[in-house]
Amino acid sequence: MRLALTPRRIARIEGTRAPSAADRDALADLMLDAYRGTIDDEDETLQDAIAEVDRTFAGGYGVFLGACSRVVEREQQLASACLITLFEGKPWLSVSMTRPRWKRHGFARGLLNESLNLLAEARYQEIGLIVTEGNSAAEALYRSLGFEPAPS
Repeated sequence: MRLALTPRRIARIEGTRAPSAADRDALADLMLDAYRGTIDDEDETLQDAIAEVDRTFAGGYGVFLGACSRVVEREQQLASACLITLFEGKPWLSVSMTRPRWKRHGFARGLLNESLNLLAEARYQEIGLIVTEGNSAAEALYRSLGFEPAPS
């Protein structure tokens, strides 16, 4: 899916910030919790999730755009994250994840909107993402934000 980037008027979520390398283990824990029992669950271990976070931060999916990525904490743990990478000169939503406890609180939408604004401010023109076919909640969220199917 893809979206042309333009500035958006949004309600900000209190306490959002850019992720850092110090969030590595917390991001891995969030990933396991967010994907457990979903269509994206591949029976990963904590070590698998840590490796995935390390790969993202190290540029394995394109240059990690930490300044345009967002996380939010609640109850002393990461509740949701939106990680953006730059692949072949174009921003990509690499990961969007929210703990089951915090779903339907607007975190995914809010963090993604903040990231989209930061990307637009940085003068990027478009963002892309890949969503697992059948992940209807994610598909609905992305469509509601204006994402459209990318030509094959």
